[in-house]
Amino acid sequence: MAKIVCMSDTHSISQPSDIPEGDILIHAGDLSLSGDVHEIQSALAWLRKFPHKYKIVIGGNHDNALAELPILFDEQFKPYKDRTPLIYLCGSKTEIEVEDRKLTVFGSSALPFNPIYRAGARAYMLDGTTSRHWRYAPNCDILVTHGPPKHVLDSGYGDPILANYVQMIKPKLHVFGHVHIGHGQAEANGTKFVNAAMLNDGYHPVHEPTVVEV
Repeated sequence: MAKIVCMSDTHSISQPSDIPEGDILIHAGDLSLSGDVHEIQSALAWLRKFPHKYKIVIGGNHDNALAELPILFDEQFKPYKDRTPLIYLCGSKTEIEVEDRKLTVFGSSALPFNPIYRAGARAYMLDGTTSRHWRYAPNCDILVTHGPPKHVLDSGYGDPILANYVQMIKPKLHVFGHVHIGHGQAEANGTKFVNAAMLNDGYHPVHEPTVVEV
């Protein structure tokens, strides 16, 4: 079994110096609060120091600089000394190997546009629905999105198109955040769901990283 450490929505506020050991570390977006370059650089530097064999990162709606100019962070996604590199997924997938098992991970930050979010917190939001995006998304073992699917740890704010996609491909694990109040775990139809938001709805760091096995 692969041991997976899940985090999301740290917003430059929650950056614990120690996190659980595991094979894979996943951060499901909202590394920053303001979305500026320096906040994202600081968050990536924090993640780089951990020794997990694979460290997978996606952006969130607050991570404007990462969405608009990912090239600014290329150096931080490379190997550093004896540390493994960060793997940034943006509508893309990677294949990893844990204990002779190959696992496909697909990561996407795509969110349906929602006017309730301020202009500076609309990174990765698509016009209208996400229907076209998820129609062409691949099968995977582990799915990492910023937002939740409808009716799963979403407090009513999930994406119904994403929910249909998850129901169709049935990944072993789906990690997300975005809706802080939905923090927790669930399981349905063979998929483990983790809302790994580290902050509560008041942006206070009240949650620890979530550890699951797949």
